[in-house]
Amino acid sequence: MLVQSQTSNPAPRPGVPLLLLTSLKFLANLLLRLPYPFIEDISKGLGTSEKRVGSLLGAGEFAGLGGSLVGRDLDRGRHRRWSVCGLLSCAVGGILIGVLRSQAGVVIGFCMISLGVNLVTTTIHTFIGDRTPFSERGRAIGTYELSWALSLLIGGYVAGRLIERFSWSAPFLVTGIALAMSTPLLLRAMDARTVRVVDEPESGLVPTRFNWSITIRALSVSIAITLGQVLTFATFGSFLKDHHGFSIGARGGIVAGIGAMELLGSGGTALFTDRMGKANAVLLGVAVMALGSVGFITVGQGSRGAAVGAVLLFFLGFEFAYVSLLAIISEIGGERRGFVVAIDHAAVTVARAAGAALGPLLVGASAQHFRPLQWLVLGLIGSTAVLIAPLRAR
Repeated sequence: MLVQSQTSNPAPRPGVPLLLLTSLKFLANLLLRLPYPFIEDISKGLGTSEKRVGSLLGAGEFAGLGGSLVGRDLDRGRHRRWSVCGLLSCAVGGILIGVLRSQAGVVIGFCMISLGVNLVTTTIHTFIGDRTPFSERGRAIGTYELSWALSLLIGGYVAGRLIERFSWSAPFLVTGIALAMSTPLLLRAMDARTVRVVDEPESGLVPTRFNWSITIRALSVSIAITLGQVLTFATFGSFLKDHHGFSIGARGGIVAGIGAMELLGSGGTALFTDRMGKANAVLLGVAVMALGSVGFITVGQGSRGAAVGAVLLFFLGFEFAYVSLLAIISEIGGERRGFVVAIDHAAVTVARAAGAALGPLLVGASAQHFRPLQWLVLGLIGSTAVLIAPLRAR
């Protein structure tokens, strides 16, 4: 392995810098994720329909595409600049939603949040990829992506309580202010001396130089599982309320439970993905997602406990599959890592936007429509096995 470095130990470990980055991403992720389990409550606060709120969120998600335009700049080592821009964009977006409390505020604010989260995610994934050998990439990215899980495990529960006690806009305002005050911590966490680690990928899994064929396969898997996840995430709250009678507080608790499953998924990636092989880990996560989706279609229709179990299983599988896939995506670009990571986040942004808009539209006012939606999700999940298999065989 060739390491070009100004330090004796360039790879980030789960120490102060990486944990600081993870903590800040937790707040940004919370702003992006908290609307979906509470779409019904937000729609009531705005005096509009759930379909309308879903459309507003979907429009906001598309703004995240702007964060994917910096890939080539990241390949030149300009990580600090874009990570700070992303963090501040999230902060301003959250504050705008909390202050304006209107449909226009939601659109503008969520556009800024989506843009900011995409900027931060693209930048830090490239930063970690530049500084961490591929053999340890699952551990590093798995640690960083704990922020995604914690945003629901902790943030989802707190957001539910804030909504019950104050209003639907309270979590946005509180989180936006916290992010704005945390910008100096980001500058501290981002080491200005960006280094690049060049090594041999495991078992020839990914090329050392850019390859469009492998890139398209990996990106297709990313799109499929993300679309399935967001279609489910944007509709399961209404299903649990209308079909099984769960209250706002109970749904907040279930959202926290999803966060716990995602924590297990990210933690599992950090602990096991490098050992078992990254493509094998993706396949395992996809299989667990499929079990959860089947649970929705079958036993989850008649049993509250089974429905909750299916929710938890589904999101556990998604997190393990997707974070393991990120380790692959961070390497398949070779010398164009920032470019490929940016393309992936653009594709995922489109998938999230489509899922946010289509989910409430397809389910509508009837919880009975959630079951056929899960057949669509199951088809998306199944397609990934065909796409990822050639990577596993390399």
